[in-house]
Amino acid sequence: MATANVQSPLISIEEYLSSSYEPDLEFVDGVLEEKNMGEWEHSFLQAMISHWFLLHRAEWGIDVLAEYRTRTSVSRVRLPDICLVRRGEPVERVRVTAPLLCLEILSPEDRPGRVMKRLDDFVAMGAENLWILDPSDRSASTYTRFGMKPAAGNRLQLPDSPIYLDVAETFATLDEPR
Repeated sequence: MATANVQSPLISIEEYLSSSYEPDLEFVDGVLEEKNMGEWEHSFLQAMISHWFLLHRAEWGIDVLAEYRTRTSVSRVRLPDICLVRRGEPVERVRVTAPLLCLEILSPEDRPGRVMKRLDDFVAMGAENLWILDPSDRSASTYTRFGMKPAAGNRLQLPDSPIYLDVAETFATLDEPR
């Protein structure tokens, strides 16, 4: 699926937040933007990773959400592929509190500049833990306000936390016989 901006007239954030779209769209400065997703590898990894975190939900004290509207600024709402929030935090209809983790799974159509803008929006709202998985080359990276850094080893782990993802094991599920 190619990424495209839905360029018909600019709308207000209030109109966006009171509307629903199928599939959901991101809101960037009055413009509705499609998000690359839906291809097999992206969808499968999103389900597998969500399942992994759900298995550890009670142990790690987290809630796991997919495509959760996250208001990164007064004029932007993003849809992280997966986000983790601490259990017990107040439920927000639209997330305005920085998630514990935002995890993005790249699609073949994703362009680096557009991905960086999305990640920068999460950083700007205060998100400190951003993980990026690229199924095309089986790589993982972390992202902070200092930029992107390849994952060290086969494990992504939140600092000072038991929360982790085994990258090699996760990508291996893509190669299992179907």
